[in-house]
Amino acid sequence: MQVPFMRKLYKSFLILTSIVLANDFGFISGVVTDKVTGEPLPGVQIVVEKTDCGAVTNLDGVYEIYRIPPGKHELFVEYLGYTSIRILNVQVVADSITKLDIAMDQGNF
Repeated sequence: MQVPFMRKLYKSFLILTSIVLANDFGFISGVVTDKVTGEPLPGVQIVVEKTDCGAVTNLDGVYEIYRIPPGKHELFVEYLGYTSIRILNVQVVADSITKLDIAMDQGNF
């Protein structure tokens, strides 16, 4: 009879641990568009430098980056045919979403 109790206790421990750990991170989300036309850009790569965090925009140009350590970060944004962008001092707060929309210039080729 003690096995079901131990399973419930173990599951409760896992749930509480994930809740506590989830609050130690922040999020960045936004839309990437063409600077001239305002059209959304799908497939743009956004990387949070010096972390393993990043994302690629969806068909609507929307991106979401999860589990970013709190603090100031540097983002690198890259898309074929467009000028790459480095964004400095992006402030990420634990258990909060940082909204960051990005407009990209077409490259001069």
